[in-house]
Amino acid sequence: MDIITEKELRHRRGLPAVEPNPTLKFMDAETQKIYSEMLSPPNQYFVIDPFANLYLLAAGGGCVVAFADAFLEAWKRVGEDRPRLVAFWDNAGPQAPSLKLESGLSLIGKYDAKQHLFGFNTEAMELAIKADMLLHVIGHELGHGWCHTDPASAMSNPGAVTPELLKAREDEANAKAAAWGFDMRALEHWGNANRKRFAEMTKNPAYLNEFTPVV
Repeated sequence: MDIITEKELRHRRGLPAVEPNPTLKFMDAETQKIYSEMLSPPNQYFVIDPFANLYLLAAGGGCVVAFADAFLEAWKRVGEDRPRLVAFWDNAGPQAPSLKLESGLSLIGKYDAKQHLFGFNTEAMELAIKADMLLHVIGHELGHGWCHTDPASAMSNPGAVTPELLKAREDEANAKAAAWGFDMRALEHWGNANRKRFAEMTKNPAYLNEFTPVV
């Protein structure tokens, strides 16, 4: 899988180049650039699907390569539903969607509708790889992303986040992911078997509760 620099990513997305660090303004422009890169090395990104603007920040521990490969495989399973997602992201702006692994993230996986962000807890994904559950975790979050394309979905509901709304979001994401061939029942069973570990990894006591039953 190809890897590109942040400079190339910004170019592909039509974004302006990053300016030199303003705290170094007493230096000439070239020296600023050198010191800026020393202090903040440029990020690199795995190219998941350039036509869908899907790039994974190349950070997140030893599982990042396996995760990148799995995300691409999961994305391919979305099949004929991919153009609808791509059109939705295109309409949202040049930085949509974003995708990253994050150590200590408070959720195993998440889809943030406001930022069009797919985020995944690094430690939980390492556990998912060992249990052969990674594709299903990714598929579930892609399900949330797809539901966001429907204005009438629970994912698109801007109202107060109630337990009923959260359940509706999980139900619709599970249904869509299952339609793509991801095993949501296996994911539910795996989640319930690891609730204590997830609570520790995420520092989120909500994981001590049972996962939303797959209907």
